[in-house]
Amino acid sequence: MMYWTDFDLPGRTGECGRENFLGFTNSIVCSDEDGISGAFVDGDTLIIPGPSLDMFPGDALPNEVGTAGGDSGGPLMAMNIFSNPLILGVLSGGFVDGSLQAAGQNYGGVSYYNPLYAYANWIAENNPYKYVTNTGGGDWFDETIWVQAMDPNYFVYQDGEIVNGLPDGPDLETGTGTPWGVVFDTDVADIEFAGSAEAPGGSGGGLSITTDFAADGIVATAGGDLQRAVPGSSDAANAAEAPEAVDDGGMTTQNAGPGASGFVPDNFYGNQGVEAPRFYDVTLASGGEVTLSGAFVEIDRLTLAGSGAGLTIAADADMWSLISAEVFAGTLTIDGGFITRELVNWGGVVRGTGTIDLFDPNFLFGNGQLMSGAFFNVAGIVNPGLASAGGLLVNGDYIQTSGGVLAVDWNATTNSLLLVNGDVSLAGGVAVNPVDGYVPQFGDRRTVLGYTGELVGEFDSVMDLPGVLFVTPVYGAGEVELVIEAEDFTSFANFTNPSQAALGNRLDELRGNPQAGPVAQLYQIIDLLPNGPLEDAFENLVPHEGFQFRRALSGHSDLLSDALRGRMLQGAPTGTPAGGGQAMFSLMGSEASAGMSGMAIADAMRMNGSAAQDQAQDLGNGFEVFFAGGLVDGSAPTTSSSANASTEGGFALAGVDYGRSVGWRFGGAIGFATSESEQVLAGGGSASSRVESVQVTGYAAYRSDTVQALLAASYGDHTARAGRTAVIGGVSLPVSGSLGATSYDLTAQIGYTLTSGALRATPVAGITWQRIEMDAGSMAGSPAAFDLTSYTDSFTTARAGLDVGYIFSGPGYTFEPRAYAGLASRLSDESETISGDFAGTPGSQGFVLASGLDAESEWFELSVGGIARMDNGFDLSISYETRAGNDRIRDVDVFMLGLRTRF
Repeated sequence: MMYWTDFDLPGRTGECGRENFLGFTNSIVCSDEDGISGAFVDGDTLIIPGPSLDMFPGDALPNEVGTAGGDSGGPLMAMNIFSNPLILGVLSGGFVDGSLQAAGQNYGGVSYYNPLYAYANWIAENNPYKYVTNTGGGDWFDETIWVQAMDPNYFVYQDGEIVNGLPDGPDLETGTGTPWGVVFDTDVADIEFAGSAEAPGGSGGGLSITTDFAADGIVATAGGDLQRAVPGSSDAANAAEAPEAVDDGGMTTQNAGPGASGFVPDNFYGNQGVEAPRFYDVTLASGGEVTLSGAFVEIDRLTLAGSGAGLTIAADADMWSLISAEVFAGTLTIDGGFITRELVNWGGVVRGTGTIDLFDPNFLFGNGQLMSGAFFNVAGIVNPGLASAGGLLVNGDYIQTSGGVLAVDWNATTNSLLLVNGDVSLAGGVAVNPVDGYVPQFGDRRTVLGYTGELVGEFDSVMDLPGVLFVTPVYGAGEVELVIEAEDFTSFANFTNPSQAALGNRLDELRGNPQAGPVAQLYQIIDLLPNGPLEDAFENLVPHEGFQFRRALSGHSDLLSDALRGRMLQGAPTGTPAGGGQAMFSLMGSEASAGMSGMAIADAMRMNGSAAQDQAQDLGNGFEVFFAGGLVDGSAPTTSSSANASTEGGFALAGVDYGRSVGWRFGGAIGFATSESEQVLAGGGSASSRVESVQVTGYAAYRSDTVQALLAASYGDHTARAGRTAVIGGVSLPVSGSLGATSYDLTAQIGYTLTSGALRATPVAGITWQRIEMDAGSMAGSPAAFDLTSYTDSFTTARAGLDVGYIFSGPGYTFEPRAYAGLASRLSDESETISGDFAGTPGSQGFVLASGLDAESEWFELSVGGIARMDNGFDLSISYETRAGNDRIRDVDVFMLGLRTRF
C-alpha cells in the first residue's frame, strides 16, 4: 500500500500517447523525448519519457513539488485539506532520470510514499518522544501514577473532520483494499488481479494504482509488494530506497503507546541495539501533589494544566526541563533546583525557596557565561518563599505582564523575597498575604524583590489590604520595597453620627505619634476592618456611658425638684407625681425637662376653689411634712445611630415647710434618686451606668385666692459607676470608671385658678434655669477607655399649660381626678455634647463628641392622675405621665405616689 505522486511540467507543450514503438505495440512515447531515455515496463510496453510525461493525469498544481535521490524519509504534506497541515506519508522512492523519467529532468517523475496510517501502532510504539500524564499524586518514581497520553500530533478522520487519535485495530501494512485511480490512460479498477503484484499482460504491467487529488499534488494509493512498485525494471527505484521489514534484533522499548503504564518519566538516550531512547513531555493534569525528592530528573518539557495538580521539587532534588516549562493551572513548588530555557506561568502558581536556572546550554557568550532565559509571569501568581528561608532565586530575567501577580507572604519577622540575577520587567499587580497570625500594621516596610540588572516598568496595581490600610511600592536601586500606609478614617468610613466622625478624626491625628499612649494599640485591631464593621467599631468607641450620665444627672435633678413642687404652696396636693415623672424624661434623653412639669406647677399654685378652698384654709396653718416616691422605666438612644439604652430607676423625697394657706410658705426638702442604664452596641458591645443623686432644695411660695407664685432653688450631687465593653473586630475591650457632677436649678412659676362649682381650671406658666458642672472622669481597662473632661452647661426651659380637675366630696374626704396638657420650649437649640479624649493621651485638651440627635425645641407634656384629701390632714396622690414630640424620647413610663400630712 503506497501513496504515489507525479511532478508535472507547468504549461507543457509536448504530448505523450500510446503507439507502436520499435515493435512494442503498447508503448508510451512523448513528443519531447530526448532520444536517450526510456525503459521497459513489460513485454509489449516501453516508456519513452519527456518532460511532458503525465503519469497521473492532471495539470501541475501551483505548489507541486518533486523528489530526488536522498530525499527518502521526507514527508508527504497535505496543506489545504483541513485547517492545519498534515503529514500523510513518508517518502520511500521514485523514478530514476534517464529511465522512466527523462534524463536531467525532474518533470514527469514519480514519487511514492509509505502511508502513516498503515503503520500507526508501530510508529506510536517506536516514537521516542513520549507524551505522558499523571493519574494522581504521589512520588515521582512511583510507576503507578504515570500513563502515556495520546500524542497531540496524531490525527484520524472522523465524521467529516480530523480529531486527535490513532486508527482502531492492528496496523494494515500492505493492505487489502480495492485500488483506485488512473495511471496514464488506464483505470486501475479495470485491471484484473491474480493475487500478485504482477498482473498477467495488458496495460499497467501488473500495477494496481489509484489516484486522488490532495495536498499540493496528485496523491495516489498503490497496492502490492512495495519492492515491486515498478515491475520489470531493477533500476526503477531511487537507489533501492524502498522500505524493507525491520529486524530490531531484540531491542526493547517502554511506553508502547497511549494508555501504557509502568514507567517513570526520566529522559533516556538509548542503548544501541538494546533499548530504545525515550524523551518525555510531561503534563500534570490530574489532581494531587507529585513530589520529586532526593534525585535528579531530566525531561523534555513540563506542563501543569489541572487546577488541582501540583509538583513539588524538594530541597534535595533537581529537575531539568530541556525545552521549557509552562504552568496553565495548579501549583509548581520549587524548593530545590529547576533548570529550563523558559518558564511561563499562564495562570497557575509558582512558589518555593529554591533556584530557577533559565538558560540555553547550546549558546555561549565569548566570556563563557551561559545565555540566560526568562521567567514570564503572564497571568498567574508568583509566591516566593520567605526571606528567612532564602527566598526564591531566579538566575535569568523576570518578566511580569499585566495579568501577573507577585504575592508576598508577610509575617511578624520576615516576608516573601524574589531574588532575580538578571533584569526585571514589571507590570500587573502585587499583593500582601498576612500569614502566621500576623496583623498588618501601619508603617511596616519590607524588601520583596531584589535584582542585579535593570528594572523596567512598575506594578500596575497594588492589592489593597482590608480596611484603611494599603500598600505602596517603593522602587530603589536593586530592590523593590513595600510600605504599609493608611487612609484617613474620616475619608474611608461612612460614619453614622458626629461622635464617630470626631473619634475617627482624632485617631487620624494620633496615627504615627509615638506619644499616642495606649490608644496606639487600637490601630492593630481597627485598621483592617471593612466598611460596616468599621463603623460598628467606632460606635463601640463612643463613650455612651458619658451620654448616659449626662442625661441621668439632669434627669435626677429635675425629678426631685418637680416632685417637690406639688408641695410648695399651701393647699396644693403634695408629692404630685406629674412633675417628677416629666423630669425623668431628662434621664431618658431630654435636657429640656428642667423645671418640669406643668401639672406640678398647677398643683402647687392653684387654689382649692369653692368648697375645697375652705377646707384648705382650715388645715393649712403651721407645719407640714410630706413624702413622695416613684418608679421610672424607659428607653432612648444615646446617639443618632445607636440602639436604645433601657433605663430603670426610682426616687424618694422628704420635706417640711411652714406657713399659711393664704400668704407665704417656706420650706426645704432632701431627695435621693438612682437609675441604671443598659445599652447593647452594634457588633456585640455594651455600655452601662449606675447613677446616684442627692439633692437639697429650698423654696418660697405665695398664694392668694386666685393667684399662685413660686420661687425654688436646688443643689444636687451626682456620682456614677460606668462601664463599657467595646467589641471591635471580635476583640472585647472592657473599660470602667467613676464619674461625678453637680447641678443647680432655679425655678419661677405663676398660675391663676378659675373655678365653677366643683370644676377647676388652672392655666400655669413657668421658667427654669439649670446649670450642670461635670467633673473630669477617668476610665481605664483597655485602649478603648475614654476620659471625660470637665465641662459646664446651662440651659433655660419655658412652659405653659392647663391643669383641670373635678372635685368629688365624701364623708371625711375629697377626691379630685386631674389631667394636665402643656407645651414646653427650649430657649436655645444646642446639640447634646460631651468632651474628652482617649485615656492616656498626653497633653490633650479634649475634643467634643455630639450625639447627633436633633436639638430639643418644643414638645408636649401630658399627665393624668388623682388626689385624695382626708379631713384628718392626709393627702394621697397617684399619676401616670408621658410626653411626645421629641425625637430623643422613646418609651418612658412614670408612676408616682405622694403623701402629705399637716401638724
